[in-house]
Amino acid sequence: MQPHKLVLILASVALLWAPAASAQSQGPWTFTSSILKSVARDPATYAPGPLKYQAMRLDWDSSQIFFQHGFVERNPRYTVSGLPNDVALSHAAGSRRLALDSAVVLGQAATVSLAERAAESLLIRRFPQHRKVLLVAGRAVRILGASYLSYSTSMAHVQQWRRNERLARRLGFK
Repeated sequence: MQPHKLVLILASVALLWAPAASAQSQGPWTFTSSILKSVARDPATYAPGPLKYQAMRLDWDSSQIFFQHGFVERNPRYTVSGLPNDVALSHAAGSRRLALDSAVVLGQAATVSLAERAAESLLIRRFPQHRKVLLVAGRAVRILGASYLSYSTSMAHVQQWRRNERLARRLGFK
């Protein structure tokens, strides 16, 4: 099973189980909506998507000069035929693909944030005397998770952008 699907399942179970764990008067809808609101307001939910998009945009834009000089695209997701080492998609079609790929990362980040917030809320309900520690730990987990997701999905594109820039200068394209 893919990790993001497992996280989604765990978050769903936590949200369904939450009302039974509460001795407070807060109902299941209030509990769930407060978690959804906190996920929607958290920058860690949104940061990985735009970072991935910008890294891919740098890579894609820096590749265009090579395509204009007859080079082919190695990534099959960005070729006309869907095969590696073929003619690249148009700039506009590639840009749409970048947006879709970034949306996937945004969905992954939101899923992880939802699971973490649900677990944090359940732990705070179970151990209210440790509220501050749990909130700080939750924030640290969200920041580290968003940082890791951003780095792991973006770094290869940043490195490719740098290679493209150096090669373009070496070949006299810039």
